[in-house]
Amino acid sequence: MAEANFDLGYQFQEPAAHFARARESVRTALKLDETLPQAIVVDGILRFFLDWNWQGAEQALDQALHLDPSILERDACYLHCLQTVGRPEEAFRAVERAVTLYPDCIGIEAELSCAAYYAGDFAKAEAYGLETLKKDPENFVLYFNMGRPLAQEGHYEQALAMLEKGRSRAGGDWAGMLAEIAYIRARQGRTNESQQIIEELQNRETQLKEFVDPYLYALIYAGLGDADRAFEYLTAALNKKSAWLPSIVVEPKFNHLRDDRRYGEILARMKLPFKPDGGRIKPQAELH
Repeated sequence: MAEANFDLGYQFQEPAAHFARARESVRTALKLDETLPQAIVVDGILRFFLDWNWQGAEQALDQALHLDPSILERDACYLHCLQTVGRPEEAFRAVERAVTLYPDCIGIEAELSCAAYYAGDFAKAEAYGLETLKKDPENFVLYFNMGRPLAQEGHYEQALAMLEKGRSRAGGDWAGMLAEIAYIRARQGRTNESQQIIEELQNRETQLKEFVDPYLYALIYAGLGDADRAFEYLTAALNKKSAWLPSIVVEPKFNHLRDDRRYGEILARMKLPFKPDGGRIKPQAELH
């Protein structure tokens, strides 16, 4: 039940209520067996995405890696959670360790590219992404992993080609994919096309009752250079406990917003002790 509610909130429906239900279920599971690896993993994931208990999330990750790393496959992004608190090298090593233990797991291997992207090493993210894509060319997420670093290097047309290929795969017509395409269009100055994608996402919400995470709108508005709208949607994402939100501290699309007072306020509400500044992670004590 905890896993099911987490999955619903992670991708398909508004997160806060589902994450809260998952928390109740996992507490019950741990009362029945406090050593159950699946329960420990979900508990750690909820510490990360719901509680914003960064130290507790790290402890649960370490415990899960010792008990049974294979169960992290379905929630493999949790492997590099240490990036959120300014420890990208340790985060990347955690992914490498999991890949070594489970070399045939595409879901875990895909996180090498993701971890490299959030660490700001876009060339490495591309290299890892391409290697994984060769093994599973029908996996739409792997095209998404390729498109993001290409865009950050300014290779916009290559990035769009990757994203459109991913969009054509099963499951690829996904709000996250559309948001990335809209962001690139905005960076290219094709703002009308970017706005059209915003309207398409809004229509999905109103007509299809699809949940579109506010964080995705924030990414697009960051690309459009509209800080006010970006922070409006980031605040909405914070209130809804968006599963994307912990990546705010390492998402390069927000680099130009990090000196804004509102950015610091969001980090404070998330109980995050660090703020990136000019490529260096600074403790909050240095910020005053």
